[in-house]
Amino acid sequence: MRIYNRLGGAELLSLGLLTENVLLFFDVPRRYFEIGGNAAYLSLIISALVALPVFFIVGLVLEKMPGEGLPDLMNRAFGTSGGKAANIIIWLHLSLGAALTARLLGEAIIMTSIPEISISIVVGGTLLFSVYAGYRGLNSLAKSCYVALPFIAAGVFVLMAISVTNWRSEFLYPLLGLGFRNTILSGALAAGAMGEILIIAIFAGQAQIGVPRLKMLLTTLAVTMVVQVFIILSISMAFPYPVARELTLPYYMLSRSISIGIFLQRLESVFFVTWALGSILKIAVLYNAGLFIYRHTFSIKDGVPLMVPYAGLCFALALLPDNYVEAASISWHLLRLRGGLVTLALPLLAAGLYLWSTARKARQTAGGPVPAGDGER
Repeated sequence: MRIYNRLGGAELLSLGLLTENVLLFFDVPRRYFEIGGNAAYLSLIISALVALPVFFIVGLVLEKMPGEGLPDLMNRAFGTSGGKAANIIIWLHLSLGAALTARLLGEAIIMTSIPEISISIVVGGTLLFSVYAGYRGLNSLAKSCYVALPFIAAGVFVLMAISVTNWRSEFLYPLLGLGFRNTILSGALAAGAMGEILIIAIFAGQAQIGVPRLKMLLTTLAVTMVVQVFIILSISMAFPYPVARELTLPYYMLSRSISIGIFLQRLESVFFVTWALGSILKIAVLYNAGLFIYRHTFSIKDGVPLMVPYAGLCFALALLPDNYVEAASISWHLLRLRGGLVTLALPLLAAGLYLWSTARKARQTAGGPVPAGDGER
């Protein structure tokens, strides 16, 4: 992956927004209905609020490290060996994320549009695009996300606006879904679903000096929460809870149910363009983020020889699940729920250790008292 110029704030923001929100096109809304019932949108808000202090602390630390990103923070916090281990864990998470997104996209295309196509062709095609994007450079990929994001957002919000004719407010009752306690608890445990916003922290070291990393993280989290709440509310009012909980592609079904008179019907073709474009770009971002961390971990200057083998690894991982349901289940439970240990807990621990070591060194430099056990090693 080549980097010709450092990223601007808008490009960095686009990377985070697109990467975090694309899975809403698949079965993520259904998962929120499973954990929150009719109050799925409340569970999502709780998830965002739990993730907020993590991104705030990580962003605050990155502001103190100009020209460096999350991989550098891991090395500073855990040392050389520990930092490599932490970065490899993040690399595995990103690799599996790219592979599963490619598999989900392929299965969804087969189910909805081209049943005759082979899953290998779709997965292989998206990964070949990722290789090409990596060869073109991070700047080109970020600019592509920046240009595509307004069109994807416009397609989403136009469909949401048109779907107003299908809304039924009674589908929102009971307002607390499966109960207040369960809504709060399930939302907190699902905070890892916001973890892909971490892509901003990974590429923070490639941003221009002066780009506010903390502001980028918090803005992405806020916009993500608003967009996802709006989409889940739309689905909640378009389908009764028992139906919404069973929909594997709820956003697709919502676009398919829209009809205005006899002339404006079957708008899933509009949805398909935004769906495919956003998914392909997300796969490329995750693929290149994984490649970037791998190069950083092992101090590899030229990543071009690694591109095709790494794509082959992602291709193999993508074909491991038996079907769409299994791939979606792995994506949700392993990468987004338990994945919070990688995308939230690990960066928070690294940021905490960095702040502690910085404060300790400042006390030593100032000649202040050093707590027992904090002597020189």
